[in-house]
Amino acid sequence: MHRPIPPAPPGNSRLSRRSFLIRAATGTAALGWAGGAVPLLAAVKASKAKHILIANAWHCINIGDIAHTPGLLHLLDTHLPDVRVTLWPVPSIRTGYERELSPEVRRMLLAGFPKLTIIKAGGAHGGKPATRPDLAAAMEKADLFIVGSGGLHSAPVDVWRASTDKPYGIYGVTVGNISGALAATLSKAAFVYCRDSVSVANLRQAGITGPNIGFGPDSTFALHLRDEARAERYLLQAGLGNKKFLCVIPRHRFSPYHTIYNYSPTDQDREVDRINNAFKAADHAAARELIVNWVRTTGLKVLACPEMTYGVPLAKDQLVDPLPADVKSRVVWRNTFWIADEAASVYARAFAVISLDCHSPIIALAAGTPAIHLRVPTDNPHKSRMFADSGLPEWIHELEGMTGARLTELVMDIHREPAVAAQKVARAMTFVRRRQAATMAVVRAALPT
Repeated sequence: MHRPIPPAPPGNSRLSRRSFLIRAATGTAALGWAGGAVPLLAAVKASKAKHILIANAWHCINIGDIAHTPGLLHLLDTHLPDVRVTLWPVPSIRTGYERELSPEVRRMLLAGFPKLTIIKAGGAHGGKPATRPDLAAAMEKADLFIVGSGGLHSAPVDVWRASTDKPYGIYGVTVGNISGALAATLSKAAFVYCRDSVSVANLRQAGITGPNIGFGPDSTFALHLRDEARAERYLLQAGLGNKKFLCVIPRHRFSPYHTIYNYSPTDQDREVDRINNAFKAADHAAARELIVNWVRTTGLKVLACPEMTYGVPLAKDQLVDPLPADVKSRVVWRNTFWIADEAASVYARAFAVISLDCHSPIIALAAGTPAIHLRVPTDNPHKSRMFADSGLPEWIHELEGMTGARLTELVMDIHREPAVAAQKVARAMTFVRRRQAATMAVVRAALPT
């Protein structure tokens, strides 16, 4: 309801600026009594609020990529609660390949962060000033720009730098080869935090050093969103009891994007299919043997579930169908994809998470659940350092050379001493949260005064 404009104060209606501000602070300014001062002060406060624009949300077909964004938003919300945030989803940097956030991910983000503004996806190409009205307006309003977790995408930074001279930073990324142009971009950043020590070493080798350059954990470690109701319904339907099942997550050597996004395969896509088909049985052999040993030794169940959309059929093909009948009856196949909040709620109730993909273990650790990551040889080797750098080198292993017997031993160690495993998780997450708090202090300092 609109309030009526209050009458001018009696007597001399011409107030000095000093008198006005004093009376405004006490609720008695020219806009009236206390009822009129509240919206005035709120408006003044809002006008002074700092704004951060973040480029994130690279895919919605991967719960790891989905989780980056709410993780970073949660860090900003926790450590910079007075700052307003706009999300620029950049799922593609190629013209014509832009993909908007899925409705489910958009709903999750807005439910978890009601003050968040989300603009249209894409437009991060060409290295020219932003011309799209919403993007240009977001850059004009923002005091600081952050490119978030994942592989480093410099194209959004190029657009920002072409549009404004305001500060920018890089948060929780992997950095590979550093060209001269990229080195120039990184050297001018207010901060550069890499999610693995190999990337930090690459920065130093390229001569990019400074007090605000170093290790900053993947923002997925900060995921806090949950869909408890949906998870509980699913687990009840699947007959999976709290802390009475393992989650096992498959992975191909290469993500088959032509099947994920349903476009005609190129020669490169056909080569991806050839390699995946050639190695998928061997790559999942240790996990299959683990499932057999787990079920027959403990009598507990297994949930075969996806990190990426293609993992739904892959889990059935490689983790469920080849099992002997007595074991298969104790294995649940997740036959639909999910998004990060439901997955986190399920992982929180699992006894442990064993994954060939890298972000499900991080989501599990953030939820307090022990997790083992098996790095496939074609995945980015930097990712294998994310566990070690966070204090859990014993739970990251190379897939090549891993046997079912050895994997079973690792999991049964957790089963025999769950309290010890819980202490390891708590110790690692304490380190991660302290490091993230330190990096957020630098983010706040980067905001112009």
